[in-house]
Amino acid sequence: MTTPQQPAPHPSDSEGAHARKGATLPRRSATAATTRTGGAPDFAPSIKQRIAGLDELRGIAILCVVGVHAALVLDIEIWGVGAWAVDLFFVISGYLICSILLRTRVGYAGYYRNFYVRRWFRIFPLSFVLIALGVIASHLTGRTFHNVLIYYLTFTQNFIEITAGVATNAPNFSGALLGCATLWSLAVEEQFYLVLPLAIRALRRERLPWLICATILIGLANRYLFFAEDLRDAPPYANPWGTHLRVHYLALGCLLALTPSTKLLAALGATWLALVLLARPSQFLEFVGAVVIVSVVARTLSHGPLLTSRPLAHLGKLCFGLYCLHWPIVAVVRDYVPIPAALGFALVFPLSYGAALLSSHYFELPLLRQRTRFEHTPAPPPSAQANT
Repeated sequence: MTTPQQPAPHPSDSEGAHARKGATLPRRSATAATTRTGGAPDFAPSIKQRIAGLDELRGIAILCVVGVHAALVLDIEIWGVGAWAVDLFFVISGYLICSILLRTRVGYAGYYRNFYVRRWFRIFPLSFVLIALGVIASHLTGRTFHNVLIYYLTFTQNFIEITAGVATNAPNFSGALLGCATLWSLAVEEQFYLVLPLAIRALRRERLPWLICATILIGLANRYLFFAEDLRDAPPYANPWGTHLRVHYLALGCLLALTPSTKLLAALGATWLALVLLARPSQFLEFVGAVVIVSVVARTLSHGPLLTSRPLAHLGKLCFGLYCLHWPIVAVVRDYVPIPAALGFALVFPLSYGAALLSSHYFELPLLRQRTRFEHTPAPPPSAQANT
């Protein structure tokens, strides 16, 4: 989130784009919005324009997620790091998606259509492949999946664990489809992004920061007051899956896109700290992590990358595939392949990287190129038509 480069979610950046125009934090430089013939703003440039430093942050985050899950092969549980990484994904994704929507909210006939077409082509194909594999694996291993399949098909799988009866209404219930446990975060994003475009298009620009602040406060109140029992026996940095308990991270990213006000962020931070200290002191580390995450992203947006690394940036560009595909590899290596645990641990990352690279080049990107067939293409202006 700094100076633009070229060419992503989410995790996604679930959207995968590093939009520059529409962000309001101070920048060292800015790229002009690319237009199609006819001068109307287009979603396509968001795939090509990248903000220096964000890919590196996502590269770090995906290494944390894969590393934490790979450690399970050795029967080692590392609390907090994976949750911190997902929260970083959420903040970056919120910033990028909000920036894209702000850039196209006025005078663009394809606002809704193009946004949702892009989301579908970026997120759903690989997710549905993973869900199909999960159904097959569950069937082959004799695990129940009928009671949870509808959640995955509607991207509400993050509510499986907290929905009364789902975990007890069938034998051999496994909680999540085999290999699909990490898809909970995609559900959080898709639920949020189902509503965000409507709000950004409907409200005046100056009112949007207040709506986002209200969303953050509601998320914090849910987490530390109304649903605090969910954290009673949780580790110091818990990671409940419900959207109502995670939405504030996506909203924080949106706030970075909407306003450069550090006073507003400071006020929200003070409120967050007060809630933690008064209602749930055991979750203080989460507050610290949130401050670090928002500060790092904001610093990257305003002053440039904290570090420059081609390997990390490369991993950041592959983070969606790595995020989706590493968990089934962990599950297979840990539970179904009779090899030493140390060797299984060592194999997780190269196998995940190879799968993500193949998926990106031969599945995800070819499908993304097809999305233009379904997007709204503005007609050229009369002057352009006259010259053809």
